[in-house]
Amino acid sequence: MKLLKKIPKIRNIITVLYPFLFPIFQFLGNFFAKTTAFFYYIMLKMDWGKYPPTEWMDHDQVTFYQFNKS
Repeated sequence: MKLLKKIPKIRNIITVLYPFLFPIFQFLGNFFAKTTAFFYYIMLKMDWGKYPPTEWMDHDQVTFYQFNKS
């Protein structure tokens, strides 16, 4: 029962902090998504550019590169 009484207080705190924290978290999320896409692109090019060429494709590299690119 005590937890239910605390929930409105938590929601009030979130409501107050939202305008300040959300843009920061959004910026960090976008930055790290683009950074991850860049590094998976580099890994993809390194994997396919070596000699002898890769026999089996790692689809995680392409997935993380293409999904986070845009």
